[in-house]
Amino acid sequence: MECLTDFQWSKPPDCTCANPNVSEPIELITKCDAIPKIGKCFVRCKIGYDMEGINYTTCQNNAARLYFPKTQKFPQPIELITKGGDAISKNWEKALSVVKNGYDMKGINYTTCQKNGKWGAFPACQKVSCPELVLSSSVLKVNGECSGKLFEDECLVTCREGGQLIGEAKIKCEYTGVWSSLPQCTCPVPNSSKRSFLKIV
Repeated sequence: MECLTDFQWSKPPDCTCANPNVSEPIELITKCDAIPKIGKCFVRCKIGYDMEGINYTTCQNNAARLYFPKTQKFPQPIELITKGGDAISKNWEKALSVVKNGYDMKGINYTTCQKNGKWGAFPACQKVSCPELVLSSSVLKVNGECSGKLFEDECLVTCREGGQLIGEAKIKCEYTGVWSSLPQCTCPVPNSSKRSFLKIV
């Protein structure tokens, strides 16, 4: 303090808090190198952590910062890979997923980290369905029932009486929801024992 010309002391200096030393995973939001008493220094958690309580600490009368907020680490979305599903990204608040080929998503395509630190309901994946197989060819026929089939299901087709199959008898429901290519039919190899021969005289 300084003795003034009116023989009075100047005002005592104010004390401020110095920049706090924060530890992982807390980081400063505001500049906190000269905050007055009762002033607030705002902080936040780094990605992957959640704040418990208030998001600031206060400069106390003794010019010391106390009571930093606690942090809690978000759980990893380790359960995301479900039947037919595959995790594509995560940010510890919301985890997104995408279905694999041959599956459709039912409902929302993400799950959210809840306040209790656990993941919410997971999206479900269901297999793609193929339409009932209707043959436009008059030489092919379906063996058995071929409706209500899903991805990777198979049906059998054969040639009508007298025809010989070229290709696979099984056709498969593809991941696109369409049937694989149909085989073809041809005439069978003639039986040599029934051949007729002409005799030239």
